[in-house]
Amino acid sequence: MDKPIMSPAPGERLLRFVGDRVRFSLKLAGDVPPGARALLRTNIGKAGRTRQEIIASHAGKNPISVAFWRDVPLQRNSPGEWSIELPLTDAGQCAHRRPEL
Repeated sequence: MDKPIMSPAPGERLLRFVGDRVRFSLKLAGDVPPGARALLRTNIGKAGRTRQEIIASHAGKNPISVAFWRDVPLQRNSPGEWSIELPLTDAGQCAHRRPEL
């Protein structure tokens, strides 16, 4: 299987503003298993929780956990192609896609 094509590309930095929308897509070339799906791992919409964890970790109370990450299923557009468009509701958010075959 060829490497996935992701948009925005991995490591790409985007400057967006609260209220903007970002479209994430994933394309796989070649044969894709019928039950394949794609997920977007993101902290979009969890800025408040992330901020609380950062403050608590600096205060020495708790180490930062990964609980603020969530997986959002991408919608299958065609065989080997998935996408989703999300609104940016908070500042300082990030995401990345991963195929699940």
